[in-house]
Amino acid sequence: MTHQRLRPTPAIVSKVGARRLPRYTLLVLTLIYVLAGFLGRSPWKSYDISNFGIMQALATHTSDWLEPNVLGRLADTSALLPFWLGALSIQSFAWIIGPELAAKIPFILMLVGAISLSWYGVYYLALSRHAQPVPFAFGGEATPKEYAKAIADASSLAFMACIGLAQVSHEVGPAVTQLFFATLIFSSCAALTHRDYLPAIGFLLGVIGLSLSGAPTTTLFLGVSAAVIGIWSLITQMLSIQGPNPEFKTNTIKVGFVLVSTVAVAIIAWQLDLFRSYLTFNGFNFSALQKINRLLLWYTWPLWPMVLWTLWHWRYHLKNRHIAWPLCFIFIATLQLLITHASDNILIIALPGLATLSAFALPTLKRRISALVDWLILLFFSIVTLIIWVMWLAMMTGLPEQPARNVKKLLPGFNYEFSWVLFILAVIGTLAWILLVRWRISQHRNSIWKSMVIPAGGTILSWLLLMTLWLPVFDFARSYQPLMKQVNQTIGITPCIYVSEVDLAQVSALQYYSTNPIIEFSDPKNNTCNWWVRSNSFYPEMTSSPSKDWQLIANLRRPSDNNEEFLVYKKIMR
Repeated sequence: MTHQRLRPTPAIVSKVGARRLPRYTLLVLTLIYVLAGFLGRSPWKSYDISNFGIMQALATHTSDWLEPNVLGRLADTSALLPFWLGALSIQSFAWIIGPELAAKIPFILMLVGAISLSWYGVYYLALSRHAQPVPFAFGGEATPKEYAKAIADASSLAFMACIGLAQVSHEVGPAVTQLFFATLIFSSCAALTHRDYLPAIGFLLGVIGLSLSGAPTTTLFLGVSAAVIGIWSLITQMLSIQGPNPEFKTNTIKVGFVLVSTVAVAIIAWQLDLFRSYLTFNGFNFSALQKINRLLLWYTWPLWPMVLWTLWHWRYHLKNRHIAWPLCFIFIATLQLLITHASDNILIIALPGLATLSAFALPTLKRRISALVDWLILLFFSIVTLIIWVMWLAMMTGLPEQPARNVKKLLPGFNYEFSWVLFILAVIGTLAWILLVRWRISQHRNSIWKSMVIPAGGTILSWLLLMTLWLPVFDFARSYQPLMKQVNQTIGITPCIYVSEVDLAQVSALQYYSTNPIIEFSDPKNNTCNWWVRSNSFYPEMTSSPSKDWQLIANLRRPSDNNEEFLVYKKIMR
C-alpha cells in the first residue's frame, strides 16, 4: 500500500546539477539588494514618511506606545511592533547616524533575515522524500542534502527576483516586519519534522510577531493551514507505519503545539482589537478580480510563469508539504487582497511561497525551455537597463530631447545634481551585469539554479540603477523635501506653527523637516503661533483666509503633484 501512494517525482537532478552557488556570491547579491533600497534616500510618500513620523513620535515620547500617532493622527493599521522597533532604534542610534537611517536598521536586518530564513525553509522542504529527485538506474544522482541546498540557493535568488515587491520590502513599516515573521512561520513549519523543538519556538515567535505587525488575520489563516497540513501528514504517517513509533508521537505533539499556539495568539489579538483593520469584507466582484489579476502579473514577475510550471509538473504532489505549504502563502495573500480592505502590500506575504515554487520548477525544466526562459528574461532586463541609462543621459545632457522634455514637464523645477558616488555604483552594477550575462551564455551550465541567476541579477541591477541614477528624481518626486523647503523659506524662524486639516503623511513631514515646532491648531494651551499651515486636500475650494485674523500668504504646491497644496497663513497683528 505504501508503494502505491508514492508517486515518482518529476525532478531529475544529477550530482553535477546540485552544485552549490558560491556563498560569497549569494551574500554580495543579498547585501546589494537590501542596502540599495534603504541607504541614501529620503522617506517617500506616503507609507514611508507616515511610518517614520510615528516612530519618531514614539522615540520623542509625544505618542502613546499602545496607540501610535502623530498629533492625534493614528496609523492606518493595527500594527504595533514595527513602530516600537523603529522608535527603539531611533532612541539607540539617532545620535550617531541620524533618525532616518537609525529607523531603517531593524528593517534592514529583518529583510536580510527573511531571505536567510526562506533559504532554510526551502532546504527542509526539499529534504522531504516526496520532493527528492528520481534516483538514476546506475547512480550519479544528487544526494538529498546536495539537492536540498541547490534548491534553497535557487529560492534565495527567486526571492530577490520579484520585481513588484522590491519597493514594498524596502520601506520602514509593517510590510517588512510582516514579511520577516511570515517567513519565520514558513521556515519553522518546514523544519518541524526535521529538528527537535526549536522550530516550535520559532513558530510561536512568528505568530506573535505577525499578529503584532498588523496581520492577525493572516496569522490565523497560516496557523490553521499549518495545522491542517500537519494533521494530514500525521494521518499519512499513521497509515504507513506498523507498531510503536516515537517519531509519530513527537510529530503529534508538535502539530498540537502549532494549533494551540495559533488559537491562543488569535484570542489575544482579538482582545487587543488587532483584527479591526481586516474584518471588513468587500465581497467578490469581477472588476476587482480583473484588477488583482493585472496586479499579480506585475508584482510577481518574473516568478509567476515558473510557479505555474511547478503547479503543472508537480500536480500529483499538491497535497505534499513542499508544494502545499508554499501554495498556502500565495493563496492566503491573494484571498485577503480579493475580499478584504487589505492594501496591495499584503502580497508581500506571498513572497516565500512564490520563491519556493519557482525553485521547484527548475529540476523539471528541459534544456530548451530553460534556455528560452533565460533569453526572454535577459532581453527584458537588458531593455530595462538601456531605458534607465537613456533617461539618465536625457536628464544630464538634454539629449535625447523627448525624454528630457517629459521629465521637465512632469517635474517642474527639478534640476539633476550629478553624484560621482552614485554614478560609479551604477557603472559597477552594469559591468557586473555584463559579466554575469557573459558567464551564463559562454558555456552550458549544469547547476539547477542557473535559470534564476538572470532574473535575480536583472532585478537587482534594475533596482540598483533606480536607486543610484534615478535617486534624485525619486527623492524630488516622492518626498516632501521640496515642499517643506518652500514652507521653511516662506515662514523662516518663528516660535511655532499651527497645523490643521493635514493627513498623517503631511503632518509627519512637517514635524520632521520643519525648522519650527508644530502644534495642532485646536490646542487651546498655546496662543503664541503667528503662522498656520493647512492642506487643500480636505477643502480644495478654499483658497482665501477662513478668518479675518489670518491672512493668506502663499499657496505652496508639491512640484510633482498639482493636487497637493499647502496654504500658509500669517496672523494679522492688531
